Amino acid sequence: MLAGALCGSEKLVSEVRKYHHVLGGVVDSHAAYLVLRGMKTLKLRVAHQNDTALRLARVLEKHPKISVVHYPGLESHPEHHIAKKQMSGYGGVLSFEVDADLMTTAKFIDGAIYVFVAFSSHHHRHRRVCVGGSYTSQR
Repeated sequence: MLAGALCGSEKLVSEVRKYHHVLGGVVDSHAAYLVLRGMKTLKLRVAHQNDTALRLARVLEKHPKISVVHYPGLESHPEHHIAKKQMSGYGGVLSFEVDADLMTTAKFIDGAIYVFVAFSSHHHRHRRVCVGGSYTSQR
C-alpha cells in the first residue's frame, strides 16, 4: 500500500498528480486505520529487527562453518565505518556464505527450517506462522 500526504508547490503537486492513475486516489478508511496502527509501533519494530539481525550476524560470524557474514553492522564489514556514520541502525537483512562445496551447501539449504511470523491485519493478537512451508494460525 502507498499512502501519505503530498505537500509542495503547485508545479510539484501537478507533476506527481500525473501518476494518480497508477498510484490510486485515496486509501479507504480501513487501510488508513491500518497504516496509523502500524506507524505507532514502527520505531519499536525496526529497532527490534536491527538488534536481532546484529545478534544473529555476530553468532554466524563466529560459527566455524560460515566463511563470511555480510552485514554492515559488523565491525568486520568492509564498509562498517560508512554505515556507522550514516545509520542509526543497520537493518534487518543479512546474508552469509557457508564454508562448503556446492552439494554440502545445498544440503544445508534443504535442511533449513524457515519460520515466518506475520501478524494478521484482522486482529493484533492473531498471527500466522509458517514453519517449513506449512501455515498455522495462533491466537
